Amino acid sequence: MTDKATFKKAIGNALKEHAFQKKGQSWYLYGPDCIVVLNLQKDDFSDLYYVNFGIWLLPLGKAEYPPENHC
Repeated sequence: MTDKATFKKAIGNALKEHAFQKKGQSWYLYGPDCIVVLNLQKDDFSDLYYVNFGIWLLPLGKAEYPPENHC
């Protein structure tokens, strides 16, 4: 099992290589028609993390950092 800091750093490094930008626990990739959102969510009862994935379609409205639960 990997500790929290190592896990988050590994995810962050991989996403940075693909032009994602970090804000809080979320990573954003801006495209011409949409914004891809990846969010790390810690389980309340264990040390597990979940990866939430969302896509914000820009024709539906402008958003700089849309929360993953609005995508």
